[in-house]
Amino acid sequence: MKFSCVDCKYEFETDKPDKKEYRDYIFGSCWKYVSYCPKCGKESNEKITPKPQKFSVSFPQNCCGEGNGCCG
Repeated sequence: MKFSCVDCKYEFETDKPDKKEYRDYIFGSCWKYVSYCPKCGKESNEKITPKPQKFSVSFPQNCCGEGNGCCG
């Protein structure tokens, strides 16, 4: 798993993260994986990469240019 240190911004990988349970004000009981930075020793959060979106937005070809007012 990949982790990123909040303090020194160092990114590293580890095979044995710790599972930290906490109580969120909105969501209630939650948990996350944490590890300790090999450089500064601070608690680091899991680095989550965003997933690509599966949809796209398309406009009709005649939307702009025919004076129908959809482009402002």
